[in-house]
Amino acid sequence: MDFSIPEELAELERQCRRFAEKQLRPRQREVEQTGELAPAVMSAFDSLGLSGLMLPESLGGSADALAAVVALEAVAWGDAGALMALDQVGPAGGALAAWQSHSGGHSYGGGRLVLAMAEQTGATLPEQPPRDSEQPARDSEQLTGVSGEPAGGLVVPYAPGDGLPEALFVLGSTTLAMYPPDALEVSSTRAGAFDACGGMRVEVRDPRAAEMVAIGPSESLAIRARAWSWSSAVLLGIAQASLDHAVAYGRDRIVFGTPVLGHQANAFDLAGAYSGVEAARLATRSAAWRLGMAGPSDAAGGPWLAGLAYLEALRSSLVATDLGVQLLGGHGYMVDEPVEKYWREVRALSLLWGGEGGALDCLAAEVLTSADPLVVPG
Repeated sequence: MDFSIPEELAELERQCRRFAEKQLRPRQREVEQTGELAPAVMSAFDSLGLSGLMLPESLGGSADALAAVVALEAVAWGDAGALMALDQVGPAGGALAAWQSHSGGHSYGGGRLVLAMAEQTGATLPEQPPRDSEQPARDSEQLTGVSGEPAGGLVVPYAPGDGLPEALFVLGSTTLAMYPPDALEVSSTRAGAFDACGGMRVEVRDPRAAEMVAIGPSESLAIRARAWSWSSAVLLGIAQASLDHAVAYGRDRIVFGTPVLGHQANAFDLAGAYSGVEAARLATRSAAWRLGMAGPSDAAGGPWLAGLAYLEALRSSLVATDLGVQLLGGHGYMVDEPVEKYWREVRALSLLWGGEGGALDCLAAEVLTSADPLVVPG
């Protein structure tokens, strides 16, 4: 059984890896310190056709989810923080596609998009009334906080970038809300691990400005799946970078007359970490392929697989970056070595959208309502 990707995707992966190796990796620390990417880097990213990989094809994105995760992982291997600055759509591409298919609105102008999950932002999105209802689309009680008051204080504590985003999408189980820039207020916040892309705190200033569309639970899960796939690819790119550096260090560093990786315990740990990352990579690409085969709804189990793959990618990347720091000993915590950066980035990324707990909650609900999430309905 051959699990290798087609040659055209392998070539895409090679091109993205060359871009990451030449344009991003050498400037990792410089970009972290300044928070600025050179115009030539942004131009090279665009020329590869990597902008908005998770956008719908009608807006210049990729209709191939598998190609998207392959490219994202290769670029994240070079610098995940820079990738978050370059890919302004990021994980919100699925939400934008769903929004446009239902509303025909929000003409995307190429700015940064932000995605939030309602369950993770302290707000609840009520069910949207039927489309033939005469209820106003911007009723002040359509978006309520956990206390039942209008959710003017809905906050996304951290989002990559600086300045007002093009739109904030808030995803509920049956509703997708979109806030335009004039309804939002942003303030700078420490980017945590992702110093290269900056960081902002996004707060809803005018809840009545929310435009909402009704979506089904399967479509809500499909939107989450796009975000999970995006995150999985980036996590795996960081994990692979950490393991690559640890191997290079472990072969050259001599301890008590033996290379670090000459010690059996270290070699066994490394083999286990590689195994976990490779398994998560296979799961991520399999899920992305099935997402591409399915339509907006969960016709082929792709969203379910994307959730499982995300859990595997998250766990294996935590192990890989832990090991990267440990194999370097005290040097692993110093900015002279990139493994401390990889360690920070994985932990920051693993907290978005509720992290492991949020994904488990969503998948557990799917288990309780489906006889077998992987079986295509007859």
